Amino acid sequence: MEPARPNRMAYVDNLRLLLIVLVLGTHSAITYSGLGSWYYTQPLPLSVASRFSFLMLEVFFQAFFMDALFMLAGYFAAASLSKRGPAEFAKGRLFRLGAPTLFYMVCIHPLTVYYLARSPLALARGSFVTYYLAYLAGGRMIAGTGPMWFALALLVFSLALAAARAWPGGLSLERRPRPFAPRLAAYLIAAVSLIAFSLRLVWPIGTSVLNMQLCFFAGYVVMFSFGIAAYRFDWLRVLDYRAGRRFLLCGLCLWPALGLLLTLTGAVTGPLDPLLGGPHWQSAALCLWQSATGVCMSLGLACVFREKCNASTPMLGLLTGNAFAVYVFHPPILVALARLLDPVDGPPVAKFLLLYALALPVCFAVARLLTRVPGLREVLRQ
Repeated sequence: MEPARPNRMAYVDNLRLLLIVLVLGTHSAITYSGLGSWYYTQPLPLSVASRFSFLMLEVFFQAFFMDALFMLAGYFAAASLSKRGPAEFAKGRLFRLGAPTLFYMVCIHPLTVYYLARSPLALARGSFVTYYLAYLAGGRMIAGTGPMWFALALLVFSLALAAARAWPGGLSLERRPRPFAPRLAAYLIAAVSLIAFSLRLVWPIGTSVLNMQLCFFAGYVVMFSFGIAAYRFDWLRVLDYRAGRRFLLCGLCLWPALGLLLTLTGAVTGPLDPLLGGPHWQSAALCLWQSATGVCMSLGLACVFREKCNASTPMLGLLTGNAFAVYVFHPPILVALARLLDPVDGPPVAKFLLLYALALPVCFAVARLLTRVPGLREVLRQ
């Protein structure tokens, strides 16, 4: 492997690549499990073993991949803001995050819904033109962000950060390296748990506001804020590798604990409702488990990748350079492939694995082609 270029945090690119690959895996799983929200699902009859497998996979990945992405986003938002100043930073974010999100809402989402997912509500409008005009005029475009809700939320967070920085006597981003105290992880877990439980009293898992699943935003806001602090105090660099390994091990050990939680709460064979929200001990337990997993996996992966994956190869450079384009364009590709696999018989777990195995190379190949198109290249550059 080639060493990272000076001042280039190659491990961050590599970690982002892993997290986006896990996003594709989660959406592939939802296609056949029906346990979650996605453009197109073909929920097959699930045995107890299949239901358990899908829950273990989807809930575990959901617990940390977006938290880790928001943590990294907070770190680099603070770095960019410190260097460029509030006005230039806000202008840059409006283009880098706003432009691809708007492109997705205007083009990718409606085409995916009408032609690929073949949504009955969309088809009921008649022609695509009729549906599209109603989509634009009826305000539904605001909720048509698909997975780009992440970019929209990050844009809102970034603009709030710029405002806090610009306010007289506002947020300081002066760098003052200091050791990372492991007890801070406990504070993060407690904060995310309490906020998440409170949010889910109003917005249980499965509900959304303008395509934003507010039930998960406790982790997103806290970890984005932690990323800002990590930039100021240089925690991504100074976090001890041995502590990072312990965090990662703890996060991985929490995975089998999820199986015990699912079994004790009856979620494997019964309704999920008590886990999803409301004043239930099951919801509180899941909030605690998710927050602990999210914090431990985010910190552990960042530290271990820093020490073990802080290098690149031509192939890795190609993959990481197209990772954001994969994130933007994977929904229509995934739905189209799932449609092609409709005639294939097989158990749901096997179909999920087949879809995932096909989607990964196709998504990266298409993303590579699209990033070479003038205009799109600028929009998709991250």
